[in-house]
Parts: sequence; C-alpha cells; structure tokens
Amino acid sequence: MSDPDVERLLERALSHDREALGELLEVHRGYLRVLAQRWIDDAVAARIDASDVVQQTFLSAFGKFDRFRGSDPAEFAAWLRAVHDGNVRDAIRRHVLAAKRTVAVEVRLDSPDVPRTDDSPGSPSQIALENERAVLVARALEQLPPEQREVVRLRYFEGWPLADIALRLERSRASVSGLLARGMRHMKSHLND
Repeated sequence: MSDPDVERLLERALSHDREALGELLEVHRGYLRVLAQRWIDDAVAARIDASDVVQQTFLSAFGKFDRFRGSDPAEFAAWLRAVHDGNVRDAIRRHVLAAKRTVAVEVRLDSPDVPRTDDSPGSPSQIALENERAVLVARALEQLPPEQREVVRLRYFEGWPLADIALRLERSRASVSGLLARGMRHMKSHLND
C-alpha cells in the first residue's frame, strides 16, 4: 500500500470511519509483529505469541483512537508503537507474574533481564522518521516467503550469527546464506518499488 493510500486511510479514520481504522491497523500488522518478536525471547515465546500481542494492540488502538492527536502516518505509527510497547510490556509482565513464584526464580520488572521497549532515543521528528522507515521495512519483510523472513529477522533484527540461525532452522550455513541473500534481494526490490 502506498503512502498516499495510508494517508487517505488515516484521514478517513480521523473522520470516525472504523473500517478505515481497521484497514490502517492491518497495514501496520507486520511492523508490530516484528517489534513484538524482537522483545519476546525464546523463554517467553512459549507462553506469549507475537500475533496475540498484535491483536491486543489492535483492540487497544480501537479503544484509544479518540486520544490520538496526530494527523500524519508517521505520527500514527509512533502512537501505535507506544500503544504496542505497552501491550508487549503487559504481556511480559503477565508471563513473569504467572511463572511459579519462588525466591529462586522471581524477577523484578525493573530488572535488566526484562526487555525494555523504549530504546528509541532522539527528537520526536527523528522517532517519527524512524517509525515510518520501520513500517516500510516491515511491509517489505512481510512480502518474503516464511523461511526467508525468519532468516532476515534473526540476522538483521536480532543480530544472530549465521551459524546459530543454521542450528535453529536445522539447515546448512550455506543454505541459510542463500536464504538471506534472496531475502535481502526481494526486500530491496520491494523497497525500491
């Protein structure tokens, strides 16, 4: 979906068109999933699904949309990310509280072991630009076949070495390298469009 289409959806949503708001949220689904996957590590992933957190964010955004004070897609993306970050933190908090509580396993929510979602320093305009770019990258990532998407996500969003990705996917390092190269070519082509 092009930026003018997203702008039109936002205008309609701001005019109380709930269907347009739903479509606008769908445009951001991939972006939100990537953000959630970034913070939900393997230990938490057994109990928290990134797609469930995204769905909760959609529900929250519907309920809170009257509080959105922006007027352009970048401001909407920043607002939606703030709503989503809160839902990710809540999901992790519920996981931590649901875990068997013993002194040996108890973790404080302000502990360095609990992921932070508010790591985007900079001015509001820098944050808005970063969010807008992240939405475009997430849209391109969503266009990839599942294995390419996972390899690109693990390598460039999570910083995993190729050898670890190969072990996780039970593939050779050369195979993972090929998936990564094809995935990056496809993303570049999509972003250039």
